Amino acid sequence: MGPAGGISDFLSIYRVDPGPGTDTVPGNAAIVFNGLLANSGGAFVFVPPSDTVTITEPGAYLINFTVHNQGNADFNLTVNGAPITPAPFTGNGGGPTSAEVIVSVPAVPATIQIVNANPTPAQLHNLLNTTLTILKLA
Repeated sequence: MGPAGGISDFLSIYRVDPGPGTDTVPGNAAIVFNGLLANSGGAFVFVPPSDTVTITEPGAYLINFTVHNQGNADFNLTVNGAPITPAPFTGNGGGPTSAEVIVSVPAVPATIQIVNANPTPAQLHNLLNTTLTILKLA
């Protein structure tokens, strides 16, 4: 557990596509993150480019993500490959798709991914299009 009154473990990553037009995530595939903004404490392992964040300490985590999609898109936030909600998060008509949830991780290592929940490719905006931030709460 972190010090009283503060959060000692946090991670902030992103996906950027410098190309013109759109960026594509294949059907049923995880989003690959290619940038790291911050990784503090020892609770996370992430080396870009990667589609997976590994949590190395049990606890409660606040997970926040935003995907700037074009058109309709559905995304699952998964822990160890299993979606955390019974239905995916959706961004109808051009998104963005965002979520903020608290997840309990009792056993480690645990993997976190954002996965295209459809068999067809998801079209994302070019440039900076996806962010993921995780804070260890307890």
